[in-house]
Amino acid sequence: MLYMLMIVLTLVFHIWMVVRIWSAAGAIWGLGSLFIPVVSVVYVIIHWSDEDGVKFPFFAGILTSVIAVTVQPTLADFVDPEMAAAMLEDPEIQRQMAEDPEFRAEMEALTGEATASTESEDLDTSDSDFVDDGVSDSEQGVSAPAPKTPSTFRSVPSYSATEQQAWKLAMGNLPRRRGTVALAGNDASIELPERMGFVDRQPLALALASSKESLDDDVIGWVVHDDAPIDDRFNAWWIEVRSLDKGHVPLGDVASADQLDRWKERAFSIASEEGKASGKLLSFLGFPVAPWVDEEAAQVAWVASYGAGGDQAHLCTGLALGRERQVAYTMRVKYDDRWQELCLLSVRTLARKTTFDAGQGYPDYTRFVDDRSNVDAVDYVVGAERIGKGL
Repeated sequence: MLYMLMIVLTLVFHIWMVVRIWSAAGAIWGLGSLFIPVVSVVYVIIHWSDEDGVKFPFFAGILTSVIAVTVQPTLADFVDPEMAAAMLEDPEIQRQMAEDPEFRAEMEALTGEATASTESEDLDTSDSDFVDDGVSDSEQGVSAPAPKTPSTFRSVPSYSATEQQAWKLAMGNLPRRRGTVALAGNDASIELPERMGFVDRQPLALALASSKESLDDDVIGWVVHDDAPIDDRFNAWWIEVRSLDKGHVPLGDVASADQLDRWKERAFSIASEEGKASGKLLSFLGFPVAPWVDEEAAQVAWVASYGAGGDQAHLCTGLALGRERQVAYTMRVKYDDRWQELCLLSVRTLARKTTFDAGQGYPDYTRFVDDRSNVDAVDYVVGAERIGKGL
């Protein structure tokens, strides 16, 4: 911890010196010494005989910075004990521990701290009661938190206290963007509802890696509601934001409500064939509600229900179509009416809040200039074209 202490002290002495120079010689000298080290050196030389209180923080800062450079930083300077315990299961970390006895000793010391801390805490991982306050379809998005139940097809996973704590540390402080969020490189932006935040891919990928999870290549971030227990590994839920570059995807006859029965038959056939090919017991259970479409804005949202391996789930998708690019919002949740309402409302609201840049909207498509996809929106609705890894 000496390394981090010296870094902190160096910063403190530097700020102290800048304040003293600023008060003695004005803003120009102060700003110069803040950003350009040689300015403070010149000031001390010129004003060596002055009793302005600058020399002490100047030389103290030099001393602490020299110590920081010469002191070897330790693993404890950068990794929490809980995070170190989670890292132990990484094959690369295990290889490094086998090759480097010093690194192994540091890891063992840190994980020993985590074990002692865990044993002294009474971790409560039980589900809390859910009070259904009702979910309204408003411009503000989701108005009630989701039921605290797992959101996957599989049975409830078993996470150790260390794994839960690692997830909590990784997810608890993810930076979130608010308001209108530009999707860089996607020619689009999202006007987020008031209580939703956008987590960018880079910090999200780093956080998931610490918990031995990963992101699909087309995921550019998550949208997280303020009431979502994102730091609770058992009950976390989120909406994945995906960037699709499929060329121009036409709406097709997605607005034809009288085609719903035909879509159901097609979706059932596709799921059955996919199940046979993969060896899974997979079946399509229907559309709980009719797909929603805004033809003018080229936006679609739907809920498709599936059964897989004895479990059932809703796959909720919101799709905003642009000139040659698409933004998709996906959420997979437990087969439950409350979950169905929540996830449909979430993806539909986000699709409605998506705007493409000037010249990149759905009506801007030029037949003989732009690429055209060989699928349409209906293919996504029935599962002929999967978004993400599929089922």
